[in-house]
Amino acid sequence: MLPQTRQARHDLLKAGLKRKQFRVRTPWNRKVQGYGYTQIVLLSPYCRIAPCIPNLAKYFRTVITTREDATPFHVSVETDGKPGLYRYEEGRYIPMEPADKFIQLPLWSAE
Repeated sequence: MLPQTRQARHDLLKAGLKRKQFRVRTPWNRKVQGYGYTQIVLLSPYCRIAPCIPNLAKYFRTVITTREDATPFHVSVETDGKPGLYRYEEGRYIPMEPADKFIQLPLWSAE
């Protein structure tokens, strides 16, 4: 296993995800005769990954896509870019404060 793939896997496990919730790979790029960017695919739905989002933001650039009513429905994790929590809105990435604002979302409320 490549060092960058191993590091991404280790960070995902430290963030609280289980091994069956993600896939990590670093594909070979024939054009440059070297390895490309490490790709992370989250295999679980948003509701299962939601508790790990604050921890993911410590290690990766974590982007949450929301609907117009501010209900989140998709999380993506990127290996390149500054770690932190971002919201994708109107075609732009907007930096967010970690978890404080997302605890108030309707999806996480006890109602």
